[in-house]
Amino acid sequence: MELQEEFHETGFLRWRRTFPWLHLLRVPGIAARMPILFVGFLTSLLLLMLDAALGNPLFPHEIPRLFMSEGRWMIAFFESILPSVTGYGLWRTISMGDYQLLFTSVLPRLVLHIISGLILCRLAGSAFTTGSCTGLKSSISSGFRNLPAAALSLILPVLLLSLLGLVSWGIAALSGIPGLGSWLYAAFYGPGLAITFVMLVFAIGVLIGWPLLMPAIAIEGGDGFDAWSRCFDYVRSRLISLLVMFAPTILLGLAIYAILGDLTLLTWNWLDGLAHNSGADLSRIVANFNGTYRIAAQLPEDPFSTWKILWYCGIAGFLKAYFWVTIASIYVLTRYSVDRVPMSEFRE
Repeated sequence: MELQEEFHETGFLRWRRTFPWLHLLRVPGIAARMPILFVGFLTSLLLLMLDAALGNPLFPHEIPRLFMSEGRWMIAFFESILPSVTGYGLWRTISMGDYQLLFTSVLPRLVLHIISGLILCRLAGSAFTTGSCTGLKSSISSGFRNLPAAALSLILPVLLLSLLGLVSWGIAALSGIPGLGSWLYAAFYGPGLAITFVMLVFAIGVLIGWPLLMPAIAIEGGDGFDAWSRCFDYVRSRLISLLVMFAPTILLGLAIYAILGDLTLLTWNWLDGLAHNSGADLSRIVANFNGTYRIAAQLPEDPFSTWKILWYCGIAGFLKAYFWVTIASIYVLTRYSVDRVPMSEFRE
């Protein structure tokens, strides 16, 4: 009788099995894969062109550096969670009633983030669970096919928040009734406080949890209501765990982003210096690139700016992709922790 060969598990694999969150150390490597970087680059370029068309960028497009001011680090952090910031912008514009800004600026950005999130989460989910990305073409077609389900999953919280906001506004409007207004407002003031508090807590939960809807739909192919119920349960029961996994992972991505920015500036200055020593005319080279969002005016005029803008979109695209790879990885780990679904299971 032949003895079965003993399986030797390496130390790091054993640590991963004991502490599954160590899988998050794979996020930078997954985000650096070419199909994922390409989608991130395309997303960054489209956002830059959208800013050029609208003339109101959400953030200044600047090259990050390791040694920069605290304010610039804060801006870089908000850039790293740009889909969540855009979701907050959607809620804020709706609550303020600024529908022109909603349809001309916030909603197009959000739709672009949702589409790129669906594509990137499918690519990242397959790389995280099986070790290889699915085909880019199939991931793109899957992303557009799942767009209605993603939109449907977001309609429910938006409607609920709108209803709660309408009730709060109605209670506040009681004070304007002549005569009995102050009495009615005082009578309903307590319920109004409770409803407003519930609305704010629910809004914070939606802002934190809505990105999880993208991997729930892209990886598992479920409908919007199934994804919403699962993600709501994760945020309700594992909120601290989600934040603990997310914070150090996104900070690691910010550090890599800043290192890429320093290497970018070093590369530009080195090549520009060589050209200057060779006697080249550098009058049109943008030495200190501010990532200006007037891309539509500069692309035809300055070939040096064109290449630098495309280069900037590449490193900014890494940050866009890194966010969704982090979200997809956290979703898979939470799915394993809560529902005991093996990380090797992936729907093709």
